[in-house]
This record gives sequence, C-alpha cells and structure tokens, in this order.
Amino acid sequence: GVIDSEAMCSKNLLSIDKSTFRTPLRAGCLLLGMLAMIAPSHASVNTTTVEYVVSGTRIEAFDSTGAFLLQFGGTGTGPGQFQLPSGITVDNTGNVWVTDAILNRVQKFSSTGTFLLQFGSTGKAPGFLYQPYGIATDLVGNVWVADTGNNRLQQFGPTGAFLQQYGGLGGGDGQFNTPVGIAIDVANGISVADTGNNRIQQLAVVLGGPGVASSVSFSRKFGNYGNGNGQFRGLGGIAADSNLNVWAADSLNQRIQEFAFGGTFVRSVLGPFSYPSPYGVAADGAGNVWAVDYNTNQVMEFSGVTGAKLLTFGTTGGGPGQLYHPTYIAVMRVTPI
Repeated sequence: GVIDSEAMCSKNLLSIDKSTFRTPLRAGCLLLGMLAMIAPSHASVNTTTVEYVVSGTRIEAFDSTGAFLLQFGGTGTGPGQFQLPSGITVDNTGNVWVTDAILNRVQKFSSTGTFLLQFGSTGKAPGFLYQPYGIATDLVGNVWVADTGNNRLQQFGPTGAFLQQYGGLGGGDGQFNTPVGIAIDVANGISVADTGNNRIQQLAVVLGGPGVASSVSFSRKFGNYGNGNGQFRGLGGIAADSNLNVWAADSLNQRIQEFAFGGTFVRSVLGPFSYPSPYGVAADGAGNVWAVDYNTNQVMEFSGVTGAKLLTFGTTGGGPGQLYHPTYIAVMRVTPI
C-alpha cells in the first residue's frame, strides 16, 4: 500500500493519506508539482489537505487554507468534460473519480486533473448506469458507485470492468430507494445514504483482490423521516472518519449529523447552512469534516471533535477559484514528511 517515490524525487517528500483508507503514499514530485507549480503564488507544500469541489461543470481544487490550486472539466460530452458531475472521491493513490448523472458515466483523473479513463453508459442492465451519484474506492482499488436511478450499488474493477451489483428498489434490508451517497470506512464497511427511505444502511464487506468482486452482506440500518436527532429530510452525501463515525449531509434540515459506529446519534453540526444545504460532506483523516453550501457558494471545515467551524472560504462566480452552486466535495490529506 506504500509507493516509494524517492527515486523520483530525493527531497520534499509528501504523504497522501486519503481519509477513507489511512494508507500513506510517498508521492513527492507529484504533489509538490501540484502545489508549487500550478499555483505558485498561493499554494504551499505545507498544506495539510487538498479539497476537490464540484462546482457547476468543473472540479476546483483548493489547499487547506482555501487558496485556489487548479480546475478541470467544463461543459461537454468529450473525455474530461461533464454535463452534471454528481459525485466525487479520491482514491488511495491520489486519483480523482467523478460520476456524471446525465452522461451516466464515471471518469478518472490524476490529482492534477489529467483525464485518465472513463466507463459506463446509459441503461439498467448490470454494468450500465442511470443517474449515478455517490462514488467510493476500496483499499484494493475497486470502484463502488451509487447507481441512484437504478436503486442499487455497483462494483467495478480499477479499469472499469463490471464486477457485481447489490440492492434493488424497496424498503427492506439491503434494498434502496434513490441511494445518493456512499462511503467506505477503515474496516472496509460500506455506508449508504438511502435517501428515498430516509435512512443509512451499512454493509459488511470482505474484499476480493483488484478486479475481483467483494462479498457483501447487510449489517444494520438507522434513521427515518423527520427533523429530530437521527432523522433525515433530504439525505445527501455521506462520509466515514477514521474512528468509524458516519457523517451525513441532511440537506433539507440544513445540518450535518454525526453517528457513532452502530448508528448511535452523536451531534448535529448546523453550519449555519442555507436551504437546501449541505449536499456533500467529506472527512479528511485528521479528525475534521468538510462540507459545501449550495447557495452561499462556500466551503466549510468543522472540527470532528467539537463540531466547531474552523474555516470558511469561497466567492461566487464562474472564474478560477470561484464557486457556483457547489454540490459535492472530496478531500485528500497531504502531509510533509
């Protein structure tokens, strides 16, 4: 799980620690180039995170202080372009994966936005997608997609080969009604934002190898409709932190909710968020949680311990570093060694 890049770069080594996996990657030149060359007037190699934010049909990246780093994407149907980017994650080696709910495909990019591959097409058969939203990668590099319009999860290999599907429309255990968010925790468990059923479902997973289907079984569920503690209205993105806590974007209630392992309610984080926000939420591996506000065009960082707001940044517009109705966010942890 560790790639040693000392042969690539003999100094300024950085460690990437994706919040889901906590597996270090020595990627000195890769991230040093990203942080020091793309935005030399702002970026610092001392940044602790890189935030990738879905904004319109672009992906914008910021460092841990909110300084703009880069953007990629744009409107279109060609490789590297989007119609409706709808979910985003960073894998264990720093690559960025994005779903598109109109083009019904998944695209993979390098950490600096270079297009690498795409897969998916419109349909309901296994391996096809219809309005995909949430996306996550597991420890061995397989890709999990919340195939929202088909009310199922699908697992694909690292290059996009179909491996399996799980779920189907319904309200029973292991069934879904418009699943929007998906997160994979450090124990390889999957949490799913089962939005239409106003609940979170958790699945036990035994990993196969790269390109090999995992074993999946229903574990537990929690939540129902309402605005009380542990209830949801407009359940959106979902994240799992290093302590197996689950953070859920409860957009119509304008809050993030934290749950301990097993589904016990811990706290609500109120932001404040505008209506209807937040959509997306991400955990950064250092105990903090990030969210985006759809209407105020801001990114917010919160303490995962106290819920206190630590940072807010974002300005409205369509230019580089500006945000327009941001929806989802992924965080890559970057720490100097």
